[in-house]
Formats: sequence, C-alpha cells, structure tokens
Amino acid sequence: MKNYIMNLSGSKKLAIVGLILGLVAVLLGNPYDNTYAKVNVKELSVEAIRDSEIINVKELADWIIEGRVDYRLVDLRDEEAFKEYFIPTAVNIQTS
Repeated sequence: MKNYIMNLSGSKKLAIVGLILGLVAVLLGNPYDNTYAKVNVKELSVEAIRDSEIINVKELADWIIEGRVDYRLVDLRDEEAFKEYFIPTAVNIQTS
C-alpha cells in the first residue's frame, strides 16, 4: 500500500487528500446548525446597553440586501417561533 501511494502523481495525491477532507467535512455536520445560543440574560443586558445600536426594520433590510456582515442580529423570540421563521443571519437567544 505504501509503495502504491508513493508511486501516485502529485495531482492524484492531492485528489485523495481532498476526498478525505471532504468526507471529514460531511461527517462533522452542518455549519449552519448553530443558530441557537444560551447566554446569561444579565450579561446580555449589560452588553446590549453598553455596546448596542438599535436600527429600524428598513435599515436592517438594507443591510441584508447590501450583504453587510458587520452586525449581530439577536432574535429574542421563543424557540418555536424562531424555528417557524427566522432571518438567516439571526441568532436566537432564549431569555427564560
């Protein structure tokens, strides 16, 4: 087996490495599954007051259309409502 691998061309070795990495990525799961977070509500409140910017719906829509990524959209609704519909960039934070 070792001799077989050593005799492969560079491009075939890279293809094998790519295939292995692709299989590992598939087995590790979906990177978009991480839409839920649990945090300390008191800590969140302090952070929100200190470092927040509240915008209106139109401004948020413009940011999403422009493709901006320099913001964090926090959805405080309950989990069922969030599962029913959420903005793809939103993070659901349970407050109770």
